[in-house]
Order: sequence, then C-alpha cells, then structure tokens
Amino acid sequence: FGVIPETMRHVAHLAIRNMGTIGGSLSHADPAAEWPLLARLLNAEIEISSSTRQRTVSAHDFFVAPLTTVIEPDELLVHVKLPGLPERCGCAFEEFARRQGDYALAAVGVCIEIDHGLVRQARLAVMGVEDIPLRLTKSEQVLQGQNWSAELIEHAIEVAITNLNPRSDLNASSDYRIHLVQNLLKHTLETAWSRAQMENA
Repeated sequence: FGVIPETMRHVAHLAIRNMGTIGGSLSHADPAAEWPLLARLLNAEIEISSSTRQRTVSAHDFFVAPLTTVIEPDELLVHVKLPGLPERCGCAFEEFARRQGDYALAAVGVCIEIDHGLVRQARLAVMGVEDIPLRLTKSEQVLQGQNWSAELIEHAIEVAITNLNPRSDLNASSDYRIHLVQNLLKHTLETAWSRAQMENA
C-alpha cells in the first residue's frame, strides 16, 4: 500500500498525524480528509459494533453526507480491512491545498492494474469536490480493457468532469475545483501507469 504513506504526507502536520487515528478520520467523514478517499480507493470494509450487534459496511456505503456516516449513536467503528492490491498495480495520490497542512480544495487517488499494455482494472477517487469522497466509476469503465494512450487519458478525464457536480464555497468555486480535478487526474493517471509498468518490469 505505497499510496498510503504517499497520501499521509498531506495530512495536516506531524503532531496531528501522530495523534490522529484511521477510525477517527473515517468516522468524522470530512469531505476534504484523506482517509475517507483512501477507504473508497482501496475498497475498505469497515466493521461497526454496538453492545448488541456487529456489522460490516463497504466504504461505498459508509459515507452519507458531510460529517455524516452510517454509524448509529450506540455504535463504534472498531476495525478497517483493506483488501490487498493486485501484483501488477501502480497507485498515485495528489492534492491541492493553499498551504501545507490545510484541507485540500481537491484531491485525486488512482490505482491501475495493467496486463501486457492493457488496463486490466482502474480505480479513480476524488475528494474535496462534493459532499463525500467519490469513485469515478464511469471513467474507470472508460479505461478498463483499453490500450494506454494520451487520448484515452483525456477521454477518461472528460467523462470524470462531466459527471461531477463540485460545490462552490468560500475556498473555491465549482469551476476552479473542476480545473483542479482535471490537472490532478492527468498527473496521477500518468504516475500510476508508470509505477504499474515498473511492477511489470
């Protein structure tokens, strides 16, 4: 999971990284926090427990709204499982914030599995753009089974931004967040592809 330490460098500051917890970040569910994006990107399974029951929820179903999850008042998040990544897989993460340690205005995580020059599987996730971290499933479908090319990247990015509905707030406009996602996606896709090729060397 090389993408985890790469992402963690962007989390606030050293003291906060040392004291914060994975479960705490997921439970807080800030739409601009890094761990919720990683949970979506890495297909996390989240175990929730109360005094009377225990259940497991996928990251896809865990986040409901800003600062809101499916955890009930009598429940606690007790365990997070990250399924292993395929062997021929390259991942990358990038975010944009005004200052080091600030919450991201937008961020992107990518994992690409390749097989003989083809994209066998692609995972694309964004955060800081809408109310919860998202997987860009339509762009993933565009990439799957295709030969890698600049044209393919551009098509996947175009599909991604067409299906996003970024919020505007005091920190950034909707149009600016789209601009950030376009650039971050391009860089992370290229980096993830390069790393996947190294895994296949």
